[in-house]
Formats: sequence, C-alpha cells, structure tokens
Amino acid sequence: AGTPFRDLIDCQGTARLNEIHRQKDAWQRHASRDLAEGRIEDAVKAYDAEGAVRRNANRDKALANLLEDYLKDREAGGPSSTQLAFAHRRKDVFALNQAIRQALRSSAGAENEEIFTTETGPRAFGAGDRIVFNRNDKELGVKNGMLGTVETVDADQIAVRLDGDGSTSRRV
Repeated sequence: AGTPFRDLIDCQGTARLNEIHRQKDAWQRHASRDLAEGRIEDAVKAYDAEGAVRRNANRDKALANLLEDYLKDREAGGPSSTQLAFAHRRKDVFALNQAIRQALRSSAGAENEEIFTTETGPRAFGAGDRIVFNRNDKELGVKNGMLGTVETVDADQIAVRLDGDGSTSRRV
C-alpha cells in the first residue's frame, strides 16, 4: 500500500546512466541519452539526420531492406561477428529469421537440419545457426539474452557454442 518505490527514491535516490561507452560517435551517445530520458522523437531525428532511418512503403519492402542490411553487416564483419535483427511482431520476427537463415544457408551450402518444437512452434536448426536464449536456464548454464552458434544437431539434441566463453551447452 502507498508509494513504497517513490518513498525509496526520495530517501535513497536513484541510479543514473552518466557515461555511454558503446556508441563511439558523439551524436550516437547523445541519441542514446535522448532515448534513456524519453525523448524518442529527438533520438529518431538524430538517427534520421545521419541516414540511419529508412522508410518503406510496406512490410515486405521493410523486411527485404532489413535482410539486405543484415547480410551486408555480416559480410563486412565476418561470420564470427554479431548482428541482431529486431522486429516488433512475432510473425515479422519469424519471416525475418527464415529469410536470413535461407540466405546464409544458400551461400554456405545446406547442412543437416532437425526440426524442434519451441514455444513459438516447430523450428528447424542446423550447424552454423545463430541463436539467442530468451530465458535463464541454470541446467543449461544460460541466461536470458545470451548468444551462441549451433555446432551440431541430431534428432533430440542441439549443441551450442556460447559467445564469450566458448563453452558448449546441450539441449535435450
């Protein structure tokens, strides 16, 4: 009852983001601060001024452009670099994942794939696929947001090399 969080803030203060290290350009740091402080329109304008906003007439064109940008970034950074593509709706995420996967598989040659049932339905996995874990799992030793590369698949297991430590987790 009452306003315990407001009382805590009034009494103890709050943590604030004071320095931004990830973004190297001053305009990106400024835009990140705008986002953190709720000035979304200002942040989008900054990205737009730098040519980092692309408008599309429809969903299909937007997904095609995002796929093209993803593949260019991957080519520039190499297969060990990390690219992430985001979409708001699950059906767009699925369409984007399928398009990226198909493009990468056709350029590298398809390998063994297996179908696994996931929270969002049946999905194919094969060696070389990039995955992101979406929840903590102590048994697997993974945390929400961790990234990894599928090393091998068989009928009931996926072996994943986690980014950062190079360890392998198995999912049965």
